[in-house]
Amino acid sequence: MTPDNVKLTYTPFNLGSQPYLNQDNDCDEKDNKVRSYFYQHDTVDPKFPLLVCKTRIRECLEMNLFLIHRRLGIYAIKPNPKVDNESPAFSQAYYANLAGKALDPKSVEPIAKDLQAFLKWLVIENKSYEEVIAAPFPSDSVKEEVKSLPIWQYQNYLYNRVESNSLSYNVADRRLSTVRHFYLWSYKKSVISSLPFSMVYKSIKVPKKNGEYDLFSLPHSATRIHKGVQNWVSNLGIPKTSIQPDATPNQLQPYSPSELACILTTDVSKHRTYGLFLKCAYLGGFRSAEVIKINYSAICDPKEDNFSKFYYIYTKRKGAKNENILISPNLMNMLYQYTLDPSWSTRRLKFESKYGINNPNAPLPLFINSSGERLADTAPSSTIGYMRLEQRNKGKYVIERDYHDLRATFGTYLAMAMISNGESEQRVKSVLLKLFSHESFSTSEEYLDFAKTMLDESEHGAMHHWVKDMYSSVDELLAALPDEAKKEEVE
Repeated sequence: MTPDNVKLTYTPFNLGSQPYLNQDNDCDEKDNKVRSYFYQHDTVDPKFPLLVCKTRIRECLEMNLFLIHRRLGIYAIKPNPKVDNESPAFSQAYYANLAGKALDPKSVEPIAKDLQAFLKWLVIENKSYEEVIAAPFPSDSVKEEVKSLPIWQYQNYLYNRVESNSLSYNVADRRLSTVRHFYLWSYKKSVISSLPFSMVYKSIKVPKKNGEYDLFSLPHSATRIHKGVQNWVSNLGIPKTSIQPDATPNQLQPYSPSELACILTTDVSKHRTYGLFLKCAYLGGFRSAEVIKINYSAICDPKEDNFSKFYYIYTKRKGAKNENILISPNLMNMLYQYTLDPSWSTRRLKFESKYGINNPNAPLPLFINSSGERLADTAPSSTIGYMRLEQRNKGKYVIERDYHDLRATFGTYLAMAMISNGESEQRVKSVLLKLFSHESFSTSEEYLDFAKTMLDESEHGAMHHWVKDMYSSVDELLAALPDEAKKEEVE
């Protein structure tokens, strides 16, 4: 059998609450014997992902219902946040059965794609996920009789793909985690009679500063302590031993001058949109999702200030933190020039015809697709994939670094400029922490370590002109920092 008929479709879908049937005696409904239904409260997702497979209708219905429950929080991986404010007037059972926090619509798509991959495998192998053993087995063992079950065969399939470098460990681990929760959801609904693996939501020992450990209470124990770290633990997983040594050559690492030269000479880098995506990362330190969140209202013409100041772009950063990103006048000019292109004006017209002009609920984005919609958060990071494809087709060296490494490149060269300007290492780490919105000093320290190995101006390569420009602009950049960043020192 072929997996080609396992499709993922996106359609407007009403996830409303309190459904009811139409009570009107409409003639058409009598003839068709189909009654219309409505919701007391409508919740419409304009592009909800649904699985479709003509030969596996039952599985599709179950998986689509699972997606709906995940979206609404009816089945949630984490407890309901209301549990943090327990009242003695309600029982533990009441809090245990509360729905979890609803997922963002965009968070459902990766789950749907993971289920699609699993369903494709089931079709190819002619397996049914409902095939399980008669009773669950101990969590500390994997018995011989379960190795032939579909879920364990799928685990072995993912393991082999990671081992052969045809699938990354993170993707394989995420896919298996999604399927585990689908099984747990099916078990709670009595679709399957038992779980063919162990899966427990338990407290994890957390090391304290003195090296000792705190073991916090379970999620629903009577003496609840809310500072514990809870996580799902299962004997069904992807062993990290499957990761090949050459499968992770590009952990956080700035681009070398030769690598930068490789990407800056590609046709993709000369594309007006893809090229600007790259510049936002290596000239501004933007993450992929942060680039897409830039709104037109943040763009201005730096010529009005004679290129004499740095600018703030307000955006939502990692961890849903609302912050300003500081950019140079040169990068601001590139963003401004992008909006002067006739094709951008055409896309702007499409967007505003859909959402209106100056709509506070739908601000005009800088990056708009041909349909008049804000581009996907993953669009900037996809640029690297397009460059790799071009390099393969032309028989050239294929870069191994990813989009986030361009952000590391910006941090490294900025640290170099600050060190050359006479700033202390503690000062450099403090500034990097603020500018890059790092959650800890460790990443900022990595940028600093990279910078200390690249201080020879003759090694700047493709970044030479920009680095020289940064040397002369460090004082202005530091002056534009928020007050707390100017004062803070990292010990």
